[in-house]
Amino acid sequence: MEKDKDLLNFFKKNPPDVLFIYSSKSAKNLFNLINKYSLLNVVTHSNLMCISEKVLLVLKQIKWKKVFIFTPGEEEFILNKIK
Repeated sequence: MEKDKDLLNFFKKNPPDVLFIYSSKSAKNLFNLINKYSLLNVVTHSNLMCISEKVLLVLKQIKWKKVFIFTPGEEEFILNKIK
């Protein structure tokens, strides 16, 4: 339990640059985690990369730094555009 709190605090202090989401189920789980652990202010500093518009729909209501739709194999190319 203490490790979970440490990880959550680390995540809040060091928001990820990019979050990759490959399925609607992953998007729903991420959305639930954001709400459960009050991470909305954290993820707004992150770029969101979704594999399709359908996957993005679940997370579209959150204000992300930037949002990208990609096709499999393009991840590295789009990462280079972010930097």
